[in-house]
Amino acid sequence: MTKDTFHWLENSKVMFDKVCESSPRLVRHFTRDALTKALKKHGCGDVTEAMMYIVVKEVTPAKYLARTLKILDENRTVFPPSSSSKEEEEQNGTECDSVSLEAQEMNGRE
Repeated sequence: MTKDTFHWLENSKVMFDKVCESSPRLVRHFTRDALTKALKKHGCGDVTEAMMYIVVKEVTPAKYLARTLKILDENRTVFPPSSSSKEEEEQNGTECDSVSLEAQEMNGRE
């Protein structure tokens, strides 16, 4: 599965591209590969904005995390309900399923 085989939902593709573009040119391919591998690891064909936050937190060095999260925040279009608990979902290993479900629910409301 390459980045082109993902189904980009919401503004996730823009987020992916902006994060890659923000990396110095010499390490840009490492950034793209790390994000792609993390998305594959989660088994997500449907990539949502929420999933981008999860994978960015996993692969971004601590030194650059705040700047990278700011890029995601600037490009975010969907805000999840405050009642959902990402920590609980991550502990249960269901973040991909719940993020996809959340995306389907959001698309149904539009």
